[in-house]
Amino acid sequence: MKIFASALLFFVSYANSISIEEFNKYKIAAKNNNIEANYLVGKAYYEGKLIKKNIPLAFSYLKKASIFEHKKATYNLGIIFLNKKTKYYDSQKAYEIFSKLSKEGYPAALNMMGLLYTHAKDIKKDYIKAVKYFESASKKHYKKANCNLAYMYANGKGVATNFGRAHVFAKEGKKEGLVLCKKLWKDFKLKKYTEDKGWKFNFYTQPIK
Repeated sequence: MKIFASALLFFVSYANSISIEEFNKYKIAAKNNNIEANYLVGKAYYEGKLIKKNIPLAFSYLKKASIFEHKKATYNLGIIFLNKKTKYYDSQKAYEIFSKLSKEGYPAALNMMGLLYTHAKDIKKDYIKAVKYFESASKKHYKKANCNLAYMYANGKGVATNFGRAHVFAKEGKKEGLVLCKKLWKDFKLKKYTEDKGWKFNFYTQPIK
């Protein structure tokens, strides 16, 4: 499964969609050093939905916001550093960003650290560490982390293979349309496995919904 490749295309978007009029107002605010405006403008330039995609401008605006420790902007800056299709590719800088944010308890960064330890080619794989990061992200209600935990249990990476447990972690995400959960549910035929409720006996962390 090309899970990690698709994960790198994931650019965290917490703000609601904005209009072109709002975008232009944010640009003015960004010039006046408004931190949130710099993040929103950078996000818009990276996504390329509202306006033409422009990675250099996205990088510039996000970097300005990240200087003031804007977590969303800093995380998304890390995503750009992981993108091999840009001139900014630097896996080490990306790792440093995600590592710092994960220590601060930022859910998306915790999940990304798990992905790095599971799939990245630039750092030594450590599935046990990856599982711990995914669990930490799940506890903070980061739902994609549940799908990643399902992947680990289905493939026996960092944990013993347990399709019943994979069933539990993938079930809710599948209902919500999360791509990885849906794929795991189908590929491993998780529906046929009895749901493992080991958390009731303190065997493992209960999936957070």
